[in-house]
Amino acid sequence: MNKAVGLPKVSYTPPPPGGVVRQASIRFRGVKVAAWDEHPFDWVEGDHFTVRRVFHGGPFKSFEGGIRMKADGAGTVAEAHGDFVPRGALGRFLAPLVGGKGSADMAGAVAKVGAWACTGAGCDCDPLRPQTPKDTVDRTRLERLLGRAAERSDRAVLERLRRHIETADDQDAAVLRPFELADRWALDRLATLTAFLAATREGALDLRWELLCPHCRVAKSACGTLSEAAASAHCDFCNADFDAQLDVNMELRFSPNPSVRPVTAAQFCIGGPANSRHRPAQVKVAAGQTRVVTLPLKSRRYLVRGLLGTSEFLLLPDSAAGGSAAKVAFSGGEAAEGEAHFKPGLVELTLTNAGPEVWAVVEEVEWGDTAATAAFVTSLQDFKDLFSSEVLAPGTEVSVRSLALLFTDLKGSTAMYERVGDARAYSVVRDHFGVLFEVVRRRRGAVVKTIGDAVMAAFSDPADAVAAALEMHDELHARNKTLTVPVVLKVGVHEGPAIAINSSGVLDYFGTTVNLAARVQSESTGGDVVLTEAVLASARAAGLVKKTCECSADFETTVKGLAAPVRLTRVWPRSSLDAGLGPG
Repeated sequence: MNKAVGLPKVSYTPPPPGGVVRQASIRFRGVKVAAWDEHPFDWVEGDHFTVRRVFHGGPFKSFEGGIRMKADGAGTVAEAHGDFVPRGALGRFLAPLVGGKGSADMAGAVAKVGAWACTGAGCDCDPLRPQTPKDTVDRTRLERLLGRAAERSDRAVLERLRRHIETADDQDAAVLRPFELADRWALDRLATLTAFLAATREGALDLRWELLCPHCRVAKSACGTLSEAAASAHCDFCNADFDAQLDVNMELRFSPNPSVRPVTAAQFCIGGPANSRHRPAQVKVAAGQTRVVTLPLKSRRYLVRGLLGTSEFLLLPDSAAGGSAAKVAFSGGEAAEGEAHFKPGLVELTLTNAGPEVWAVVEEVEWGDTAATAAFVTSLQDFKDLFSSEVLAPGTEVSVRSLALLFTDLKGSTAMYERVGDARAYSVVRDHFGVLFEVVRRRRGAVVKTIGDAVMAAFSDPADAVAAALEMHDELHARNKTLTVPVVLKVGVHEGPAIAINSSGVLDYFGTTVNLAARVQSESTGGDVVLTEAVLASARAAGLVKKTCECSADFETTVKGLAAPVRLTRVWPRSSLDAGLGPG
């Protein structure tokens, strides 16, 4: 919006430790022409946003402005407002002129948004960032590089990417998030990511790994390779140290290679609600004040906290909740810990502050699904094939909150080597690896390593791991009908947290989850898939088993290294039953 109304780009300085006020400035031909203290934005989704700026000299002392919204039949009325406090005679003279121009510019921008909402909201364009051909694009080079990338990825995605690079506003071109763009373009997410990776491999795009603060969810460090990735970082604004989690706050993003199109993402606003979409509200509660806000909450978990606080009050969705209201008390910048249940919809939140001024924030607990997380990307075989050198730095350990691990082994492989000889047996093992690798790739996983004739594969979704396990049996049984040396597979799948490491130049995982996954595979008898309770806790995985497996058996067993027995489920795909490998 700031750019759309003609305001220049802004430079920001982080607040001092324990502070919330940023210093901002604008320059003209290298000379600072204005500077101010920018207070946090105050907003409630669907209701308003405002910001206060206190100037360091110049004709105005301060400015406070924003947008108020109210329902009007089937639509919404957006009212822009701005209040300038003049510093002297010059300020009094300029105030109506600046205010008049600002009002006209804002009205024009809002009108564009309104027209877009009424007629063009289904398109992939931004009404405030028009897409026009850019003179800085080397179209010949771009087409050549994307043409090479098309040999291994979706041409439709690459054609859409080409148009985006050629016409997108600098702000949109500088940061390319594949899943977000796939949704905007109505294309498959995985195909879009794969095409972006292929374009990067050919030099049309650059990739970078960004580590995001878990509170404000703004990137605090970025690097071109995983080996440069930091295991932890500090957010100046949130005054918080945090660790990297590959499946939560480390994201892969792209930008055009400068040889194709040089872009610079200038900053026009850093604290507005559009930059914190996970926060439906951020409001100031003065000392001794009680403030009541009504905000729309979805069927998700939220937390309420002070902007610089660490204690949290949880809001939990419950369709059977008796009401849609909650009360949260603040003192010393911290929210009183507790929880309340709410019925999704409009919720009345009463914020009472017994201490000094506090900025209360309401934010979603879960992260959105539009990020190509490091855990997801590195568990794709296409990524490992294209960027085999992408690993963590030696000695770096980064947590993964949730990872599905699949282990396989060949039943009776030792006897097979003795029966048919080393050369023939090795050929059989190699061919079966080819089948398994292709299934893993197809099911959005990646082979971590092979151990003898066994395979370890990783998936970001346990349902994909289960689907891969079942398809491995189906494909091998189909091949066995034409082979003189048939093979039978033993498979186990487990899901849980793990630690990602660099193991001899390969991205590997270790921890209890890995150990248990390997032990689970050893419980397989051949033709079956052994699953843990953690895997079946996934609704998609459990639904897949129910839909495709006609026969299953629950059992308990003791596992080396664990004191308590482990509950497991053995399932057989139809192909195994047809091959006589069912129970008994």
